[in-house]
Amino acid sequence: MSIPENLEYATIFHGNPTLRITESEPYKQRVAIKVKSKVSKFDVSTSLGKYIFEINGITHRFVMKDIPALREQPFMTKLNNYRIKLELQLSKIFTLAKSTRRTSLAPTIEPQFNNILDTDETIVALGTWRDLAKELMNSKRFGRQIQKYRTLREQAGHIVADINEPETKMQAIYDYLRTTIKWNGKYRINADQELEKTFKTRQGNNVEIALMLTSMLHDIGLAAHPVLISTRDHGKIQRELPVVDQFNHVLVYTKMKTNNYLLDATDPLRSYNLLPVIALNEKDWLVDKNNPRWIKIEAPGKFNHQASMTATLNADGTIASRLRSGDREYSAFSKRCALEHRNEEDFPYEEMLSDISNAQIDPFSILNKDATEKALITEVYFSTTGLSELKETSYT
Repeated sequence: MSIPENLEYATIFHGNPTLRITESEPYKQRVAIKVKSKVSKFDVSTSLGKYIFEINGITHRFVMKDIPALREQPFMTKLNNYRIKLELQLSKIFTLAKSTRRTSLAPTIEPQFNNILDTDETIVALGTWRDLAKELMNSKRFGRQIQKYRTLREQAGHIVADINEPETKMQAIYDYLRTTIKWNGKYRINADQELEKTFKTRQGNNVEIALMLTSMLHDIGLAAHPVLISTRDHGKIQRELPVVDQFNHVLVYTKMKTNNYLLDATDPLRSYNLLPVIALNEKDWLVDKNNPRWIKIEAPGKFNHQASMTATLNADGTIASRLRSGDREYSAFSKRCALEHRNEEDFPYEEMLSDISNAQIDPFSILNKDATEKALITEVYFSTTGLSELKETSYT
C-alpha cells in the first residue's frame, strides 16, 4: 500500500488482527500531467507540453499468517462482517511541498501551475459526524426536501383533520403513505427525484418515502428525524469514521410522550409498529443538524402464532374438524404476505392443511386481513378420510 506525501488516510482494522509483519519504507514516483488547449468552435486541441513531478511517499506492508477459515453459518448477517480487513478513508489533501522536484515542459503555463502548487492549502476530506449531518440536511436530495412542498402539507392536514391524539395522527399518516406510495424496490441514501413528483406518480425509492413521512409528520406538529441504517445484507457499521457510503436505507424516528417509534412505510402490508427484519441491524444513526446521535434498533415485535383445533371422529372413520389460528405482529405480517401472493381459495390447503391429504373444506374465513395493526384470524372447517381406522373390539 503506497500513499503519496500529500494525502492523509484514516485507517481502521476490523477483526482484531495479529500482524506478523509491519513495514514502512519511503518511495519516489514521477508523475506527468499533459496540458492541452482546446478550441471549442472547431473541436481542436493543441498540446502545450507536460508538467512533471517527483513525488515522495511511504509504502506500507502488513502481513498476517494462519488466518482462520471462514464460511457461512445459519443466522449470520453478511459474511464480509466477519472478515479481518483494513479499511482506509481519505481524510486530508495537502498541496505538494515546495521542495517537490518539478520539471516544466510547458513554459507558456508554468507561472499558473507554480501559483497553484505553491499555495499552502489543506482540504479536509473527512470531517465529523456533526459535519456529515449538516451536509445531509443541507442537501437538495435529502434534508432540504423536508417541509418544502405545499401539496404534502395540505394532504397531511386533510388526513388528520378529525384526529386529536398524536399517536393516532402518526398512524394515519403512516397508513396513508404505505397504502398510497409504491416503493420501487431501490435502496438509496438520496432522493432520485423531488418529493412532489413522487407524490404525483405514487411511486418512489426508500429515501423519498422516508422523507415524505418525515415531512408530513413535521407538518402536523410531530417531531421526526430520518435515521440512516445499513440493512443486514449490506454490512456492519463502523462508528469511528463518518462515512455515508456504509448506509443504504432510511427509517423515520418520531418521539411521543410515552413511546418512541421507528417507522418504515415501504410495505403496504406492514403495520406501523413493525420494521422489516432486514432493518434489524444493531445501532443506527439519527440525522439531526444540531444533535446527530446513535440509536439502538430493537425488534419491535415478536412472531406470535397460536392455533387450536377441535375434531369429531365419525362412525364411518371420517374426521370433521375446525382449525382456528391467530397471528400477531411478524407472524401476521408473514401470513398477509402469503395471502397477497396466493389465491385465497388455495391458502388453507397450502398454508394450513398442507400435511393433510383429501381435505374437503367448507367453509374458510379470514378476519382483519387489511387491518394490519390487529391480529389476523383464519378459521377453516374441513373433513378428511385416511387419518383414522375403526376396528371392532370385543371384551370378555
